[in-house]
Amino acid sequence: MLSTSAGDRIDTPDHADFAFGSGDFTLECFVRFPTTAGTKGLIFQGTGAGSRSFMMYVGASNMDLFFSSDGTAFTDVARTWNYSINTWYHAAVVRSGANLMFFADGTQLGTTYDISTTSLFNSSAVCGIGDTNDIGEGPNCWVDEIRVSNTARWTANFTAPASAYTCADANTKLL
Repeated sequence: MLSTSAGDRIDTPDHADFAFGSGDFTLECFVRFPTTAGTKGLIFQGTGAGSRSFMMYVGASNMDLFFSSDGTAFTDVARTWNYSINTWYHAAVVRSGANLMFFADGTQLGTTYDISTTSLFNSSAVCGIGDTNDIGEGPNCWVDEIRVSNTARWTANFTAPASAYTCADANTKLL
């Protein structure tokens, strides 16, 4: 488990496994917040303009995916999420073809976003968990069971995992 505050993060070097392009992917983790204030960076690749591919984060009442097709211009897709403090949640962002979906504890948040043929930027920067160092993340949050996959693990409401992931399958790129 990682307890993050501004400046805290874990990085892994860039790898071809994180070059999703226009392919399917799932970004997921368990997360717990001590407050709704501030922005909490969860999973990202790239640490600033010119290197950003994607960033999954949570705001005061939303879950967002910030993504770029060129590393410089960004699209921010947000879905309302009224979470409670001091409660563990399974959070996931899934791309399946042209569909981008957000899930909290297995329930889709809002409507499906049409990501169409957008190809995510192939960044050479680190892939990390926690503070991205460029959006001013706020107070601590706890992040556990992080998994990045090159497949759409869910395309409809599902039962959230109830235990730790015990092994990686062929589509798991970071666990």
